Amino acid sequence: MVFIADRKLLEKYFPYNKWREGQYELAQQVLKSINDNEILLAAYPIGYGKTAAALAGALASNAEKILYLVRTKTQFQAPLREIRLLHKKHGKTVKTTVLRSRQDYCALKFSKKVDYNEFTIICSKLRSEGVCPYSVIYEPLILPPEIEVIDIASARKISRKHEVCPYEVALNSLNNSRLIILPYVYVFSPSLRRNVLQKYGVQLENSVLIIDEAHNLPETISGLWSANLTLSTINEIKREIRSVEQKIGSTNIIGRLSMLSSLLRKNIQAETEIDAETIYSILPSKEEILKIASLVEQKSPYYVSKTRILAEIIDKMETNRESLLVTLKPLGGENVLTITLYDPSKMAAQVFSEVRSAILLSATMPPKEYMKEMLGLSPRKIREIVYPYTWSKNAEIHVVKGLTSQFSERTEKMYRRYAALIHILAGGEGVTLVIAPSYNFLYSIFKYIRLKPVILEKRTTSIEEIEEKTLTLLKDHGRAVIMAAAWGKLVEGVELVRNGKSLISTIIMAGIPIPEPTLRNRKMLEKLAVKLGSRQKAWNLVYAMPAAYKIVQAIGRGIRSQNDRVSVYILDERGEDLLSDYLVKYGFTPKITSLAALLKNLGYA
Repeated sequence: MVFIADRKLLEKYFPYNKWREGQYELAQQVLKSINDNEILLAAYPIGYGKTAAALAGALASNAEKILYLVRTKTQFQAPLREIRLLHKKHGKTVKTTVLRSRQDYCALKFSKKVDYNEFTIICSKLRSEGVCPYSVIYEPLILPPEIEVIDIASARKISRKHEVCPYEVALNSLNNSRLIILPYVYVFSPSLRRNVLQKYGVQLENSVLIIDEAHNLPETISGLWSANLTLSTINEIKREIRSVEQKIGSTNIIGRLSMLSSLLRKNIQAETEIDAETIYSILPSKEEILKIASLVEQKSPYYVSKTRILAEIIDKMETNRESLLVTLKPLGGENVLTITLYDPSKMAAQVFSEVRSAILLSATMPPKEYMKEMLGLSPRKIREIVYPYTWSKNAEIHVVKGLTSQFSERTEKMYRRYAALIHILAGGEGVTLVIAPSYNFLYSIFKYIRLKPVILEKRTTSIEEIEEKTLTLLKDHGRAVIMAAAWGKLVEGVELVRNGKSLISTIIMAGIPIPEPTLRNRKMLEKLAVKLGSRQKAWNLVYAMPAAYKIVQAIGRGIRSQNDRVSVYILDERGEDLLSDYLVKYGFTPKITSLAALLKNLGYA
């Protein structure tokens, strides 16, 4: 238990003069969980300062290392800002390393012109051949003691002075750093965990993880094991093999690739599951493939062989074949062979069973049951805390019966009904955010929308583009309507705030964003149904819970301060059963109303 006497200790590591509501309580809970070696699931609203509070609790503990995990490049800034403010306020120094990818640290021009996989291969060749001007490392590399934070800028400065790789500067600082800010992948990729963290003195059993935006973690881990293979890529690999046939001698690799080609030529109309063992039995050995890649790449230090794609697929299948889903899917005029880790629990459990403690933070944390199953967490170590939105009363939420986005009910008539109601609800001043369950549903509604002007999110639309267009419309018309997909980039990343106040006045959920019933989701459903002994419980975890936290996340877009007011309309009659408990958990009070009653209240009946 954490006693009040710890307040002075926590304040030593808190970079501000005053705690916001809930910050001190969160810092206490973090400290308690670390002391008790727990996994803490902390649902904490956006904008309340969870980064400073979590760091204060972790730094006040006796943890040897604190690994602050982030998902995107922009998320590196928050913990870095708090550490610098802490130093400015208290003069308290915390040795910190910002660990990004080798490509991010690289100062050579070619690094900006290739993707990450190509970069790692080219970089390795340049260093092994002594071509890179920073390839020589003078041991031991002594870092200047006055530098408290090693980030890209400071690492490059040191690298220029000592003629060493800036990434190696960062790696050599890990052992002496107490706080390390890094992407998820360094911890949840077994090879990076072994070859980077452990090699440079970071052991999980002595470390605490703080995982920001942790609701993304299951999906992110699954993505580490995803890979695609197309017929055109196989043909390129065949050409590469034939170009070095005289050097490799007799091989049956071409024959094996021809078998894969025949498989990819199958006439299919929709995504189809392929037996993983069948694919694995066809694939050649990874050693053979890597040998061919090395021979092909002798042409130029900047050439990356396509055969490495095949080596990556073989490696993923050897590592975790029992939890992989292999599918064949028509895409862009050809079939794509896709490998996906549908169940990330085994890979995640390797980390959580070893680490001393972990603090999972999110404004929309899924329930404990969901995270336990998806991440393979031991139920004895999990503790869950939920901080309701302090300003939740500022959101007026209506769950409207009479419409549904259920797959079996998706007709042109239903799309027209949604469009007509959106036209009525989105007519006010300010920004109206319309969120559909998927891009397909979004476009099906949009073709019946007569509102103008409307900003439509596409798969290629950037958040910056949306924000710029919105501000222009507000300036010219006093209002803007944005139509987006719940599982797109906009709902999670857009910040429409001016002078500390949200510009969003209305949020319309055009249906409940239940994930698509993909082969992956169906596979996970079947596995959980057996494990939990209930198909309904499994369905709730795979479909209902992700939809619920996506809606809470959307509501959070409209409440950024105590002065914000937002009207929320959830246009789906299933909301009463699927969402009410989850919304109440976060402090919201949904009102259930019929479509007829809503229209009457709006003066349309």
